[in-house]
Amino acid sequence: MTAPPVTEWEQWAVARHYVEKHGDEAPIIIAIRADQLLEQDDVLGANTYVAIIRNSQQLLNRNGDSLH
Repeated sequence: MTAPPVTEWEQWAVARHYVEKHGDEAPIIIAIRADQLLEQDDVLGANTYVAIIRNSQQLLNRNGDSLH
């Protein structure tokens, strides 16, 4: 069974979660997850995490690493 697609809103929520938890390390940690998904041949999941990386970078640039 295939998981339903992740919405853009959900991608932003995941990015925000990673940024709040990991700060400026968030894009690196998200990239590690994307690599893990690729190793499992989950291209769709990896592509989703690439979008989450971009979102996390935008959040960090916009907020100067402070979301509180």
